[in-house]
Amino acid sequence: MVKSIKIGWYFYKPLMVWCTLASLACVYYLTSRQLNVPFAVICKLVSYAAILGVQYLNFNAAQTYFYFRNAGYNINVLYLSVFACDFIAFIILLSLSTIR
Repeated sequence: MVKSIKIGWYFYKPLMVWCTLASLACVYYLTSRQLNVPFAVICKLVSYAAILGVQYLNFNAAQTYFYFRNAGYNINVLYLSVFACDFIAFIILLSLSTIR
């Protein structure tokens, strides 16, 4: 379990900047009353698609993910688990920002 968390963290580190910027932008526009909650969630999901697109276009998947594949992890499962954890953190941040 600890090894899986460590592998997930190493996989998430290059994506962390983009995920954090998308989360903060959604929360900022939500608190400034320019977005509503469902649209903020949709924007976050679109940002995941954009992150996947940038990763796919800018990096050679065979060389970038060699470490993770060599460790026996499926790249799609890693993306799914990392984005799921990030989405849960986003929902918590969203709920904290809407409490008044």
